[in-house]
Amino acid sequence: MKRVIAILALSALASCGDDFAQTTIPVPLEMAFSSNQCQRAEQGVSIFSSQNVWEEWVLNQSTQLSMEDPRDISSAEIYPVDSASSIMLISMGQRSSGGFSVGILDSEATLTGNNLTLRVAWHTPAEDSFQAQIMTSPCIAFRLERLDLGKIAILNDGGEVIFEQKI
Repeated sequence: MKRVIAILALSALASCGDDFAQTTIPVPLEMAFSSNQCQRAEQGVSIFSSQNVWEEWVLNQSTQLSMEDPRDISSAEIYPVDSASSIMLISMGQRSSGGFSVGILDSEATLTGNNLTLRVAWHTPAEDSFQAQIMTSPCIAFRLERLDLGKIAILNDGGEVIFEQKI
């Protein structure tokens, strides 16, 4: 009888949802760079888990990147990708004018299960503002510990979801 009650209790707890047993863990973020020219046509997240792939991307971008961080990005060794870390790039996608930018708000993201959530400053210019008519593709990159992710949620400073992406 006790076994049946225990099974029923566990079943009831399981039906409360997957979040019941999952804890939220802070994940430190180390800023790598931000730029208004990342050559990404689509909004989204890219994760570089291989030093070779990261170096190739940096070499391809180094002549295009308009760095807001004064460190020299021409060497991917500044932000190495190893067995314990990855580089995450968040891109706004291609935009038809200036005035767009993305920045990180917190020094930590949160991990719940295999879902990562982070808050960003996602700035879009007012519709009635005057902006330079130039193609931009704002992005931000940071280093974080290597994680087995299922989904990434990008939130604005008000906590509203800008976009989610399965990884």
